[in-house]
Amino acid sequence: MKKVFVTKKNSCKVTFSLPKEATLKGKKVSVLGDFNEWNPESAIALSKKKDGSFSKVVELEVGKDYEFRFLVDNERWENAWDADSYVQSPYMNIQNSVVSLTNVDSKTSEPIKKSAKTIVKTAKKRNASADKSTKAPKAAKSAKSAKPAAKATKATKSKSAKAATATVKVKASKKSKVASTKVKATKSTKKSATKADDLTKVEGVGPKIAGLLVDAGIKSFALLAKASSKKLTSILDAAGPRYKMHNPKSWPEQAKLAKNGEWDKLQKLQDKLKGGVK
Repeated sequence: MKKVFVTKKNSCKVTFSLPKEATLKGKKVSVLGDFNEWNPESAIALSKKKDGSFSKVVELEVGKDYEFRFLVDNERWENAWDADSYVQSPYMNIQNSVVSLTNVDSKTSEPIKKSAKTIVKTAKKRNASADKSTKAPKAAKSAKSAKPAAKATKATKSKSAKAATATVKVKASKKSKVASTKVKATKSTKKSATKADDLTKVEGVGPKIAGLLVDAGIKSFALLAKASSKKLTSILDAAGPRYKMHNPKSWPEQAKLAKNGEWDKLQKLQDKLKGGVK
């Protein structure tokens, strides 16, 4: 994607474009994404070019990644062919396009690069620290050679001290081993207690919506089965306008079947659903 960084405004002018082949003879193309909260009323219309393609320059704040998609004739979604990457959307088997403006220096609005001066400075610092480390042992050696008599007198004392500290260390190591095993045991029990189910097995729940449910404390099929449709709707509404189109009424019923391991019944139910709605 074409990007022109504006230093003074700490922003970037991004060219959103869709080729003629992707429009399938569409007459209107607009772009929606994180930058306009996926609101159709705030959709940015692209201009049609002579070659049949559509494009529009949009100025965005740097330091973020923006998900987006194109809407053709207000009825068909299309991804950008030149996006920086693609990520899973809240809908099953549907991806969003991504324009990345994160790897940009906030002061210069340019991609972050190490200059030659900084590389030289770091190299000098490393050399200085290396010199210090080599000089220290020499000083220690001279001190040792200057006092050979002191070594002989301290040898017997150090042996007895080592023997005493050795017994203390053995006892301490035994205690630490017991303590570590207790910590590991408590950690494993906590993990098993908070084990989460794969909520995406419920039709209508994608990876992002599953994350919203987990953040709200609904981590298992059992908890989802007990949740009311009113509570689930409030979770979706709080996440933003892009999630308002989801209908969670069938999710508790599906979750109950999944909790009981009734996968055949769940499959039959999902065959009657369309996007999780009866």
